[in-house]
Amino acid sequence: VLTHNQSNIDKVSFFMEECRAQGIKVLGPHVNESDQNFTVNEAGEIRFGLGAIKGTGESAVQAIIEERAEADKFNDIFDFASRVNLRTVNKKSFEALAKAGGFDSFADYHRRQYVEPDEDGHSLIEKAIRYANKLQQEEASSQASLFGGEGGGSVSKPRVGRIEPYGAIEKLNIEKEMVGLYITGHPLDQYRFEMENLCTAKIGDLKEIDRLRGRELKMGGIVSDVQHRLTKKGK
Repeated sequence: VLTHNQSNIDKVSFFMEECRAQGIKVLGPHVNESDQNFTVNEAGEIRFGLGAIKGTGESAVQAIIEERAEADKFNDIFDFASRVNLRTVNKKSFEALAKAGGFDSFADYHRRQYVEPDEDGHSLIEKAIRYANKLQQEEASSQASLFGGEGGGSVSKPRVGRIEPYGAIEKLNIEKEMVGLYITGHPLDQYRFEMENLCTAKIGDLKEIDRLRGRELKMGGIVSDVQHRLTKKGK
């Protein structure tokens, strides 16, 4: 049902809420588990498809899925970069995957490290792509078998500098920007107790305004857009 409706964010949000109500986990995209569309993993949880991420590109997604099917799961970002076709899975695709949480399974690094420069002036994605290019060049020139052993042993993985992770709200906002909705949480989660105990209605109830006339309604939400307008008298 989610796959059938994935072009309609409102419907996807509705069905995700239904899943939560039934205790079914809906998890974000994941380079080692996701396919093009929504799928179910071995634990019986629903996974977002890589195709849902803005900026990845269909050919890049297919290249990732095919490589994984052919040679098993990716061990880390450097293994990922060295195995995918870098002409198909380009830097923009890497960044889209990182921002949407596609690399979160690589526990050594967090999302901000992938896309923002560290003290060396380069992001983790830039370092991983450079590492992969060196590895492929060395393998192509046969130097790996002569000097470094199999797999390009003479090419060492770059040092990755420290950088503060995204704050919770910033991480969620970027996630929504990349996928169209919040997946790993919601900015109002910290106010869940107040929302459940103080609110007397939901914004969706206003569609039936006649039924609610004369009642005092209390609702919670987020101001997502503000417009300043003038009245005819200039106020």
